[in-house]
Amino acid sequence: MKKFIFIVISLGAVLLFPKTVWITIALLSGWVTPLAPLSAGFLAEALYGAPEAFPFPLYAFSGTGFALLVFFVRRFIETRIIR
Repeated sequence: MKKFIFIVISLGAVLLFPKTVWITIALLSGWVTPLAPLSAGFLAEALYGAPEAFPFPLYAFSGTGFALLVFFVRRFIETRIIR
């Protein structure tokens, strides 16, 4: 349930806050669940992405990159703390 709430918060931030704020909220929510930046990136792409501005989906790729970054950093830190 906690992971679902953080995903909803990051999706709501895309709708309510400016770009720098929702990116920060999505990254902080990504610490709990790595799917939060990914879902925020896809929603931002659907809402704000301009297909003629970039030849690739910028927000979706950014969300995927941030999700992978959060996943590996979180995994690295949890592994180091356990050992």
